[in-house]
Amino acid sequence: MVANNEIVVVGQDALRRTARDLLAMAERARDTSPAWRAWGEDVLHAFREQFETEGLRLTGRAWSPLSPRYAAWKARHFPGQPILQRTGAMFAQVSHRPMEVERVTASSGEYGLRGDVPRYHQHGTRKMPARPIARVTQDLTVAAARRVRDHILHGMTR
Repeated sequence: MVANNEIVVVGQDALRRTARDLLAMAERARDTSPAWRAWGEDVLHAFREQFETEGLRLTGRAWSPLSPRYAAWKARHFPGQPILQRTGAMFAQVSHRPMEVERVTASSGEYGLRGDVPRYHQHGTRKMPARPIARVTQDLTVAAARRVRDHILHGMTR
């Protein structure tokens, strides 16, 4: 092979190593579940930040304030608790693993909460504005792609 006025000879050993590496990558591409399990840490961190920033992390907008009536009731019964937190149970569900919902397959990962209370907050009701808890953002999508890429290429998931 001649390139840039250099003569390079590729030996059989290099071809065998390349073929072995390509076969290993193909095998890892069949099951990317290690990457999706590792991505759960990225999701966990984003959910935790969503609560800590009261909505800014995943939506770019702060959650709507509580109604004056409910804010007064909450201050009496749960003093000092931020929006979407009374007892801390829902925050605990999104800030520790395993999360309430963790489904990992060979080609995908799902993380989140189940139940009426998270759903009401996620989407809102006639009487309550939505205060989204979960959203797949561009940075989470990029993180997933990087983890899958690293798993396939190197067998690691940073």
